[in-house]
Order: sequence, then C-alpha cells, then structure tokens
Amino acid sequence: MVGRALVVVVDDRTAHGEEDHNGPLVTELLIEAGFVVDGVVVVSA
Repeated sequence: MVGRALVVVVDDRTAHGEEDHNGPLVTELLIEAGFVVDGVVVVSA
C-alpha cells in the first residue's frame, strides 16, 4: 500500500444529469498505483 486517497470530482456535467466517468477512471489508476481509495465524491459545479 502506497497510501490512502479520496477522489473528489468537480464537474458541471453532473449538474445536467450526465454520469461521471472521471471518478471511476481516477479510482482505477490510483488502485493500480497501490493506493487504497476510500471513496469518490462528486460535486456539481
């Protein structure tokens, strides 16, 4: 384990009802790098 991470995505597309694709991608990359991801928070901008 390299460390722990919390993914925070700020995106105006989610405010319009679109699905977030960035959170899962960043989560996958962090896990592959050895991090433990505690969660994903999506903030509509």
